[in-house]
Amino acid sequence: MTLAKDHHTVPIFYLRGFAGPNGKLGVARLRPNPRWLGERRPERIGVVRHLNSVRLQDGTRDDSLERGPTARLESAGAEAVRELLAFADAVEPPGALRLLDWTVKERVPVYMLVAGMMVRGTALRSRFDETSLPTLLAEMSARLDEHVASGETDPAIASVLREASSTPGRVQLSHPENRHQAALLPLMESVTAALGSTFVIGVRRLPRPMLTGSEPVILFQTADIAAFNSFAELVANDPTIRLWDERPALKENVIAAVSKLAAILIPVSSDTVMLLFDPDKDDGCKFTYLCSQVSAEGLGDLVSIATAARSEWVAGPPGCELLRIIRDCAERAR
Repeated sequence: MTLAKDHHTVPIFYLRGFAGPNGKLGVARLRPNPRWLGERRPERIGVVRHLNSVRLQDGTRDDSLERGPTARLESAGAEAVRELLAFADAVEPPGALRLLDWTVKERVPVYMLVAGMMVRGTALRSRFDETSLPTLLAEMSARLDEHVASGETDPAIASVLREASSTPGRVQLSHPENRHQAALLPLMESVTAALGSTFVIGVRRLPRPMLTGSEPVILFQTADIAAFNSFAELVANDPTIRLWDERPALKENVIAAVSKLAAILIPVSSDTVMLLFDPDKDDGCKFTYLCSQVSAEGLGDLVSIATAARSEWVAGPPGCELLRIIRDCAERAR
């Protein structure tokens, strides 16, 4: 069997929902340097070589993670999106926010889809690597203080260790090669469990197209509709979520972090937005009320702006106004 080399950070089937009449999406890179990339088919967007492949000891690669769990997730997610869009088409009056009347079992593929899109991108991996050493040093410092206080460690030795750990470059962290791939499934499982335990799902059709991007899932910790972040940022700001922890501890901490969220917004097509919210939280109910009362155009603009603010690249149909603005700015910056 031929090795699958080109893996996607965002599912191909999902991107097709943002394509224009010719089957292509306009694509712009935002970071590190803005650049208009032109129109591309979904298969050529968000491609990362060997993203989910595991490198074996003999130097070869194993792509079973991409062919197995990731492929099954995409299959279930594609069917869930088709059913979501059919549900949105049946909403009366058109453009209103309506909650899904599905059973918990019927909603599970939706939770899995959202979880997969939250954790499979490159931004999360970069954030894990960026924060690993500072988090580890902070933990070591706290333990050192405890040992000095208990008399187990000589204060003079502790002083030398603190100086070494606080000097840039003196302490380095050697990252295991397959660390991201090993954590992918536990992260998906944890987020799915957190969403499925409390979050209710709603959909709303919008009159004009939105864009999507490398970070299509927008998280809200309160009812403040202007305060949002990505899952990568949530992880970076939570010192309890550490990639080196044992899997039970990692899962427990991820579930705790996601369970604190008030709401989540994600565009499931260029003209349909999905809302997940916690009805047991005041902020979750307030946020849902805002999403039902704000104009459909305003909600779409919020989704597009928030996606662009957190993504490395964005894509969408020709009629997306924000994408046109981004394209014009990127071309002027060349």
